[in-house]
Amino acid sequence: MKNMTPYMTAALIIVVAGTVLALRKRNDFQAMTLTLTGAMSLAIGILTFPYNLQFSDFPIAVIQSIRSGLSGVAMGVDGDIPYEMELDEVSFRIFRFFLYTLYVLGPIAGSMFLVSFSSKIRNALSLLTRKHFYIFSGLNEKSLMIAESIAEKDKEGTVVFCNGKNCDPALASSARAIRSLLLDGEDCSIILFRKKKYEFFEIDGDETDRIKASAKLCEELLKQDGYVPGNVIVRIFASQSQRELILNLDRQYSDQIYLRHVDEDNTTAIEALSMCSDMLAVKKNCNVALIADSDLARPFLTNLICLLIKPSGSYSISLIGPKSDRLFESVKEDNPEIVYYPIKVFSRSYGDEATALKNPDLVFVLYEDDKLAYDTAMKVRRFLSSRKEDLSCPKIMCYVNDPDFHKMIKEKDIVLFGDPKKTISYDKLVNPDLEKAAERVHLSYMSSSQIDPKEKGQFLKDSGFYHYQNQESSFAEALALTYKKKYILAQKKNDRLSDEEFIDGWLSKERNMKRMADAEHDRWNAYERTHGWRRADRKLTASIIRKYDGRRANDPELKLHPAIVENEELPTAEAMVNKLLEEYGTDYRVAYLDADREIIKKITYILK
Repeated sequence: MKNMTPYMTAALIIVVAGTVLALRKRNDFQAMTLTLTGAMSLAIGILTFPYNLQFSDFPIAVIQSIRSGLSGVAMGVDGDIPYEMELDEVSFRIFRFFLYTLYVLGPIAGSMFLVSFSSKIRNALSLLTRKHFYIFSGLNEKSLMIAESIAEKDKEGTVVFCNGKNCDPALASSARAIRSLLLDGEDCSIILFRKKKYEFFEIDGDETDRIKASAKLCEELLKQDGYVPGNVIVRIFASQSQRELILNLDRQYSDQIYLRHVDEDNTTAIEALSMCSDMLAVKKNCNVALIADSDLARPFLTNLICLLIKPSGSYSISLIGPKSDRLFESVKEDNPEIVYYPIKVFSRSYGDEATALKNPDLVFVLYEDDKLAYDTAMKVRRFLSSRKEDLSCPKIMCYVNDPDFHKMIKEKDIVLFGDPKKTISYDKLVNPDLEKAAERVHLSYMSSSQIDPKEKGQFLKDSGFYHYQNQESSFAEALALTYKKKYILAQKKNDRLSDEEFIDGWLSKERNMKRMADAEHDRWNAYERTHGWRRADRKLTASIIRKYDGRRANDPELKLHPAIVENEELPTAEAMVNKLLEEYGTDYRVAYLDADREIIKKITYILK
């Protein structure tokens, strides 16, 4: 009993080992404080064990030592200092100092451990009291930028980062600064409540991992009693290269859950085009040049079609770059409304791109290399400014991805776009206003009456809006309507009328309504062909009607539609389809002629 050295050595080893383990867990405050508390408690128990053994049997002494350890970290010095031990004065002083130190530090570690639970309690309260949750599959720079834009806009919503256990400490600190919740589990472990809204962002890992994680998430969400159609959205961040995988996922789950594809390239294209949409939407004769060698070229083309097809005027697109011939081959048959000039440039001497231009009104430079893109834009500007013809220099838009490059360059004649700090935000990537407009487009096609807001989610699900192709089509139409609205308002001369009054009055004239409806059908034609749809002739239409038992006349699986015809042929196509439906014996009828007119009539409602 006199030799306390083994006990003090064991206690010291435990304290040191506990401290080292705690430092390794410094990114997890709760685990760190729990490790320190446990080490202190165990050390106190070991030091008091010899004293307890003097008066009790071994099992009782163990129990009393455990009690001393727990009370030591809970209350500090509580009278358990063993004064009756037979030790020399020096050993007793060392022993008492060590034990007193543990009695002081133990409660501090214990208090820190209890404080660490405050974040867990706050998390639990937030999950119970908040109405709208934005749940990210992981914490990274991109998800943090989106979350910061959400926190700035929605003060009542709650941002949640899953898989936050081993995230970067600097990112974790920034996430806590916007009062977001960091959870250790995966997003599929979130429990749903019926009266709350949830937006899941699959943004962690590579694109293939995100799609796999989305499938797992959908499986788990659909098992929950709290799942309500329309209250849950799963947003998958992926490029167009993952389109087939997303379509497969869509075929599995879109009848039950709302999946939304978020494509950053498409967002960048919309952002750039919106910067000059006033000119493109209004200008009758428009020539656009795309100087490109990146994957951005295709989403630019798709969105340009929405912009350029107007009630009157001529439009041309010059495709310039090493991949322009391949891109040209993929679009020339799809969109005959627009004239394409494929100009293949192999040389990297920038003047070749410039001299290939055909008096453009607008030039987009889309190279993956930022310096090459800017140098090309400068060469193009110098060439176009030096032309002998009395022509003004067109607007030059240059894609640059590096935020630092945006800070350095202040060239007034060249507009830079693509800064991730401006593009990576909730409003840009998700575009909630366009999302609502797309819903209204779909509702306008599927129902002639207003839908009860409480039943909207179920109606969108039942009417097929959750299907990926229907979503894409509705979003494209909503975007096109924003450009048509600008076109109509460009005709406005009387400021006394509100925009809505002027639009209604302008569309009340049959000539204007026909021009806008024809332009909308041309745009729809171009969009469908760009996405692989083809015209269904009489024989194919009859087989489609039989396939779907008279419930539809187009085939989304084979991408066949009898209305993919010119405006002049549309009445004949509608009559042909309705006759086949009548022969089959179904009450269903199509109204292709009225559909475009109804959408144009509702333009102010859709874009409100």
